[in-house]
Amino acid sequence: MKDKMNLRYCIIGGDLRQRYLAAEFENNGYHINTFGVCGMPDDSSLKERIDHSDILILPIPFSKDRRTVFSNTSDINISELLSLLNSHHILYGGCFNEAFRNKCQEKGVAFIDFMDDDTFELNNSIATAEGTIAEAISHSDINIHASRCLVLGYGKCGSAIANRLHVLGCRVDGQFVHIGADTGFDAGVVQGIPVRQLQHGDVYCLTDVQGDILGGAAVGDIQTAAALRVLAS
Repeated sequence: MKDKMNLRYCIIGGDLRQRYLAAEFENNGYHINTFGVCGMPDDSSLKERIDHSDILILPIPFSKDRRTVFSNTSDINISELLSLLNSHHILYGGCFNEAFRNKCQEKGVAFIDFMDDDTFELNNSIATAEGTIAEAISHSDINIHASRCLVLGYGKCGSAIANRLHVLGCRVDGQFVHIGADTGFDAGVVQGIPVRQLQHGDVYCLTDVQGDILGGAAVGDIQTAAALRVLAS
């Protein structure tokens, strides 16, 4: 195995976080290339970048549609990415889906999913919750204090969002939030309201929604000027 300073790194896709990460690598003397990173030039093809890299750093989340790698600037097809990988590559990223994991294993490609680490996942949920609430505040024309807030979904992000909304004085409705024993969220504030009773001024946060939890009501049925934030889909 090469010394880490002699390894060739490539950051692929993502948002501004990937650009800042690239700057950190450069400032610390690492050999770094990028592809599909906002604010960074793509002066080589994806194949050229991957062929000349040992470590590939993919975004969190890895994909939002299961077809393309999440990127604010480029359309990077997952099937194309997989076709360019071989057993000498090591992948880092977050939220790799099962199909992608299976393909990597078939090709002998090692991967590390940051979201498999409980501590990282918890810290990530905190950043997600703060960003979601900031979006809700900036897009709402009323105070969110005393607003009805519906959190749809489950897991650490849902509970982190619900917890912080409750602290801000919101009426948190989250009958669909999976409340784990270690979340610290008081399940007693979870009440639940019918989707079609939601109204202007309410705040809606959808986190990792699976299944027909809206009871037949489509997201488009919700009429509101408040923030609608879809996370980790």
